[in-house]
Amino acid sequence: MNHLEIKSRFHNKIVVESGPLLEAVDYNEKVLTKINRWWSDENPGDDPDFGVIEYLSMNEAVTLINNLEGPLTKDQAPALLKGLYKGGTGGAFLYKAAAYLPWDVDIKNTAEKKENLPLLDGKNNSDVFDYLKGISVFAARSNSGLGMFGYVRVEGIENLLVGEKKLHHEIGKAITSKMSEMCFEATGILVDFDPTQSVFRVIRNFPPQENEVVINDRHLNFKVTVTKEKIVTSLGVPALTYTGNYSGHPGTIRYKFNEQNKIEDILPKHGFTHASGNRWVHFTSTSDSTGQVNDNNTFWSYSSTFGEGLYSPFDLVKKAEGLSYNELIRRCKQEGYEDTPIEPSEIDLAVERLHFGYSAPPSVFSVCDPLKRLPEKDKYEMLDRLNIRKEVLLLVCTYLEVVPLEIPYDHRLEIENYLGDSFKEIEEIISREQMVLISAGTGIGKTTAVVDFLLKQTDKRGIFLAPLQVIVEQVSEENNLPALIGNSSPSLHSEAKNAPLIVATYEQAIKYLADDKQHFDYIVIDEIHNLALSQSYKQEILRPLYHLIKKTTAKVIGLSGTVSNGLAVLGFTIINVIKKDQKMTLVKRRTANRSGHNTAINHIREFKGKRCIIRLNNTNDLDSIKAQLVDEELFKPDEILILKSTKQIKEGKEFRDLVEKGRIDKKLKIVLTTSLIDEGLSIRDAHFDHVVFIECNSFTPRPEPIAQNFARVRNPGPDVEYFLYTKTNSKGEYYDEVDSFNSALALLEENKPESRGPYKKHILSNSDYYLIDKSINKPRLAYDISQNAFGKFSPFMLDRYLRNYNLNVVFDDSFTEINSDSAFKKAYDKSRLQALYHVWTNEWPTIAFVINSSSQDPDLRCEEDYEPTGYNEECVSFVYQNISIFEKYFKIQIKLRLLGVNPDRYIVKDNRLATIKQLNNDIFALETKAVIENPKSKEDYKAKGKLEAAISCLIDLETCTKEEVLRAFDDGVVLNKPSIDVAVKVLKEYTDVTYNKRAKRFKVKKKMKDPDEINLIF
Repeated sequence: MNHLEIKSRFHNKIVVESGPLLEAVDYNEKVLTKINRWWSDENPGDDPDFGVIEYLSMNEAVTLINNLEGPLTKDQAPALLKGLYKGGTGGAFLYKAAAYLPWDVDIKNTAEKKENLPLLDGKNNSDVFDYLKGISVFAARSNSGLGMFGYVRVEGIENLLVGEKKLHHEIGKAITSKMSEMCFEATGILVDFDPTQSVFRVIRNFPPQENEVVINDRHLNFKVTVTKEKIVTSLGVPALTYTGNYSGHPGTIRYKFNEQNKIEDILPKHGFTHASGNRWVHFTSTSDSTGQVNDNNTFWSYSSTFGEGLYSPFDLVKKAEGLSYNELIRRCKQEGYEDTPIEPSEIDLAVERLHFGYSAPPSVFSVCDPLKRLPEKDKYEMLDRLNIRKEVLLLVCTYLEVVPLEIPYDHRLEIENYLGDSFKEIEEIISREQMVLISAGTGIGKTTAVVDFLLKQTDKRGIFLAPLQVIVEQVSEENNLPALIGNSSPSLHSEAKNAPLIVATYEQAIKYLADDKQHFDYIVIDEIHNLALSQSYKQEILRPLYHLIKKTTAKVIGLSGTVSNGLAVLGFTIINVIKKDQKMTLVKRRTANRSGHNTAINHIREFKGKRCIIRLNNTNDLDSIKAQLVDEELFKPDEILILKSTKQIKEGKEFRDLVEKGRIDKKLKIVLTTSLIDEGLSIRDAHFDHVVFIECNSFTPRPEPIAQNFARVRNPGPDVEYFLYTKTNSKGEYYDEVDSFNSALALLEENKPESRGPYKKHILSNSDYYLIDKSINKPRLAYDISQNAFGKFSPFMLDRYLRNYNLNVVFDDSFTEINSDSAFKKAYDKSRLQALYHVWTNEWPTIAFVINSSSQDPDLRCEEDYEPTGYNEECVSFVYQNISIFEKYFKIQIKLRLLGVNPDRYIVKDNRLATIKQLNNDIFALETKAVIENPKSKEDYKAKGKLEAAISCLIDLETCTKEEVLRAFDDGVVLNKPSIDVAVKVLKEYTDVTYNKRAKRFKVKKKMKDPDEINLIF
């Protein structure tokens, strides 16, 4: 396809202006349709008028509402639609729109809903109503006498029919947002308008009035300017599409639909009648014809009512029925349409064109767009064949809709053995750049090289930060440096204050970096990937750390073996260091959908006699695996070691030997570990046969922990094998991580918080995204965006991404998962859950004692000497063994109390404890509900408007897929994106939601509760 047939894509920029009427308005013009609310286009019944009762002008509408006698229930009240309908009451039957927009303000103060609470005050309510009445065509009251509604004049909105319902919604939201600002300026009261009034088709109920309603002929006139702006990614890639007679690429569903359907057959099915010759007229048109059929099976519409332009059969169906492209494609697939596979010769031709001159966006688009339906593997094989400039490759990835899986390093350095031997090149980069990140695998001396460099800077001062106390102690002992850890003495701190180089944990280093009296020329951060990886559980340390390094003038040097794009966006110059002729580690990946417990048991049984290190980030599974192995007499208890993050284990001999000597006793044949050993530890023993990583919590694991875990064994024997178990996952999705980061960054800048609380974490104004100076916490944002990015990976994409960490992952297609007996695990879990429930409900002093004295979480641990009272010694060991789960319930209990609910109502259910996942979903929904029903700041009101607009959008769709539900909450609304379970939980607070398993679609309808409410969500 010639690049001249390609054009830029645009989005709407809406500017709202308000001013006095400049021309007289005819209030006798018919602009409203009174309808039978029980009429359904799907079930027409015997009504000859198809649900239409009569047409009303604004004057007649006022007369109607003034003559009503009450009380009337909602079902008895007259129901009106904006605009004129005929042949039905669905959006497609609107033949003449109106230059008016309804607005609505609800006031609620119930247990279920809290809305516009300041308007419960009579004076405030009166001030707001009088102001809105003064700018509206007319304003009226709801049955309660507190709520209010009306219509404002909007110039130009009368030109929008069902094909522009999305634009109508955008304009409506812009209008009510403007009205809210105007009302606040006039009254000092921030009013929340019902966003669902902005939708294209909305039923307005007219209740009886206590006072007479009159037309206000001095109302304001709202004028909307809609300009089209080119859509460009944050990296400068323009969004493109086709112009002219584009009917789809050959072989696509769109192309086949156009080939197999005549435009003359499509027209009469969508409201057109044949006029004469090749001319056709749409029922909404006031002209003799709407457009004409062309010889190339297209229809040219010259009617602004239907929409000017050239329509293929596919485009006309999409336009007339108000469908999105994907919605119509899904329907076509249900009807049997399929894409034809792309021939290899087409790929060969594309590669040739990209190598010989196709480098401008339109020409690259013309090459890549026809190939974007290629299978994932074929896309990446095509990328492997390309040898083109970086900027052209960016265009290719964007238009081919393929995620770049190579980390974009700024510099590459190849070394013979150790980094210290080639550090001069890095020194030159450090001298030029303020923030440098050294990316290198384990065993090449990153720490030694950097410490030696700092020791040579005799006229400079440095601080070396490490995440773990054991790393700090090792660096300190090897270099005779002051080491600052949690229990360091005051005298050691005094020594450190004057030392030219000190080593400290992140927590201790923060104190020194925040001290204006302490100056540093170099700040070295070991395992710096924590900034973009550990935000979910170390944020209270990482947030102030980032704030301090962001504003420092010192040189910042980061060290990591697992760099990701999440660090690249923070401003580091990244140097990739690799060993010459370094061999990749072969990893066998297997698909296992059963529990982590069963996967581990099956692996040990399959390779009986092999010594294994098994990493499984589920503490309960580790305990149950050991219990079953001992029960089946496969191993003795002292042959199995469990490593998890508890005080008892960290202070035990086995862990201390591992930390200090890198040694695991040879009598241990099975090591079961959590992520405790992922970083900072070296296993130097070579007597293990298998290193196994089991991902049992997610279908889309992050790659960094996998790489970190496989790098723990420093001197593996020649026969050591590596295994990666993952769950079955579907096809990957295209997700531009960098563009998403930049877009979210702009959204956060727009919604800067005015106030924050320790647990204020609703889905937009999450305080975690802001630092103490209200600047953006970019590492937290990078973490969440990267979670979304990796969450869209397919197994193929994960395997390919792991090449960045020198892992050659090969799928083991010979492996067949065994459906083993799960009786032992079920009995173990049942017994454990009963014990957890019993201890939680009956032994609270024991839980408090263990957590206050031994928790690894400083927010939960009591720093002072804790005096226990009333605890049960027989339960202490059980609480120690399960301290991590009790800590989670403990934190959830605190959050629920802060949200003003009874924790036991959520935590204890049916003589059991709710799962952590259930409780996190509950908290997410409660926090979101609190923002919707009781906003306390402008930030909350902005979030409320976005959330309600998302819910309104789904109600307007009526039926939607899981993807559409998540997309509604993802459309500028959320940064911490909810799962489908959470999104539906939020929806169910305000709508009736049902799910059709066969169609795989949700049906979303407004809840019918209060007769004073309009036929909308609120």
